[in-house]
Amino acid sequence: MRIEKQKYDAMDIFEKIGECKSELPEKYLGFICQLIKENRPAKILEIGVSAGGTTCAILNCLDKLGLQSDVYSVDLSHTYHYDTSKECGYQINDAAPYLESIGRHHLLLGRTIAEVLPEIVQDEKFDMLILDTIHYLPGELLDFLVCFPYLNDDAIVVLDDIMFAHLGENTNAIATRVLFDCVVADKILPGCDGLPNLGAFQLNEDTKKYIINCFSALLFPWDYDMDEQQLGAYRNIITKEYDEELVCCFEKGIEINRSSLGKRCRIKEEIKSIMALCSEYDVLIYGAGQRGKALYSFLQDKGKHIGGFIISDDRNKEAVYDNVPVYHLSEINEQKNRVILVAVADGEVIRNLERRGLDFVNTPNYIYPFIKQYCGIFC
Repeated sequence: MRIEKQKYDAMDIFEKIGECKSELPEKYLGFICQLIKENRPAKILEIGVSAGGTTCAILNCLDKLGLQSDVYSVDLSHTYHYDTSKECGYQINDAAPYLESIGRHHLLLGRTIAEVLPEIVQDEKFDMLILDTIHYLPGELLDFLVCFPYLNDDAIVVLDDIMFAHLGENTNAIATRVLFDCVVADKILPGCDGLPNLGAFQLNEDTKKYIINCFSALLFPWDYDMDEQQLGAYRNIITKEYDEELVCCFEKGIEINRSSLGKRCRIKEEIKSIMALCSEYDVLIYGAGQRGKALYSFLQDKGKHIGGFIISDDRNKEAVYDNVPVYHLSEINEQKNRVILVAVADGEVIRNLERRGLDFVNTPNYIYPFIKQYCGIFC
């Protein structure tokens, strides 16, 4: 891994247009420009455009270097996500009068990279790829895999937000970090203090040899699914460009993640159902172990009143929970407008409740990892 010093020669474009809407700080724009100076890419692919500020810096850098490079900027959105009244990449139009290279820039909006690749690859592969999109898996990981066959053997790949899971609002934003760590390549970091949030790598002879590492990473949990048309475009490229083993790994990643995403939807619906019960009925929780206490804390945090805990007759009430009513099962009789949430995975408990004719809901096991995580963060 090498540390690259950054220079800021191309930043004057923002003085000309009056504002900089790049979401990259100047030191990272300088890092990208330095990579362009060193590697002189003839064909650049940028995925993730936003306002277009980064694109402006790249085009200005090409002008200053006298490079006749083609730049392709791709974004699934048609609008700028911070101000949807503006078009995605609107700053590129603002900068156009000051950029000689604007005639070699191509902006493609409203489609995924897999959908546009067939029309932009043509005869020459890309020398540089800049990935700055969703940051959630499969995100940049899958985008890189479909782009990889169309990158030259020594191409540079730049990744933004490799530390975003720690710096941003969601610890699931790990797509660029997973890619940066899994790919076998020469890693490059900007020369700045601390842990940089942007990095790059240069492909080498081992990248293709060990590309299985990146395919295996598709087995990490995904945060979203794609519709069949979008997924079909990715599948077409993967099937065309990779061998059977890698295609199989890709399909397994889809299969297991669709199953997991389906489970997450079920968790959401189950929790909504439980919260609705708490609004309609008087609620007691059976079980005062880790599950019961987590469920109690979660519902209390959501503004739901819980009447207390039920425990087996052989348990000591005093050892359960401070300042919360605790009842032995033998103390509980049938009562209208009351429901018991069962938070223990014990068949005998269910049978006892049935024998006593009590109304209960057996909460499913799969909701508790989410509830415990929630309580660990918020309660």
